[in-house]
Amino acid sequence: CTGLTIITMPDSVTSIGETAFYRCTGLKKVYISDMTAWLNISFGDNSSNPLYYSHDLYLNDELVTNLVIPNGITSIKPYAFSGWLGLTSITIPDSVTSINRYAFLKCAKLERVYIADITAWCNIKFENEFSNPLYYANNLYLNGELVTDLVISNDVTSICGRAFYGYTGLASILIPNSVKLIGQSAFDDCSGLERVYITDMSAWCNISFFSKLNYYQT
Repeated sequence: CTGLTIITMPDSVTSIGETAFYRCTGLKKVYISDMTAWLNISFGDNSSNPLYYSHDLYLNDELVTNLVIPNGITSIKPYAFSGWLGLTSITIPDSVTSINRYAFLKCAKLERVYIADITAWCNIKFENEFSNPLYYANNLYLNGELVTDLVISNDVTSICGRAFYGYTGLASILIPNSVKLIGQSAFDDCSGLERVYITDMSAWCNISFFSKLNYYQT
């Protein structure tokens, strides 16, 4: 339906099937009234999400470019923001524990990711590289400050797979003795990473690596 330009999605919608909006190339605007309701929609694929073509999302009639995920959300579903070119920043609360496949596919104008707790971030389960907003953003802000030299908290025991995938802005990282596992692709494409700091070689040798951490730095 190339003639479709605007769609208003009510809070009652909980699923949108595969290719529901396939080739709706005239779509310009998507209107919603509740971000939590949007995050509860199960999308069948990328073209089931009208954002894939419209690129602009309006929440209560206001254009959203800086998205704040509501506190209490634990999971971001597959394709939740797929194709959303209007998205420039996102704030992810500590309550989020999983971000599913292709949630941020083609969010190419995303520039900033804001978090409040590095421990919570390291525990998020990212299903693939496009589930991590850092893949495009390349800028992570911890409590409002840009992180380039990252200090992992002493209470972190594992860094989940793809936790920092594509984070080219990361220059150094300090890994405490508490870390026992670094998940698959946790540091893939971190091409700016130059230095890794540790305090105990025995602890380092006991880490189970599923990541190319050593690929980039000295």
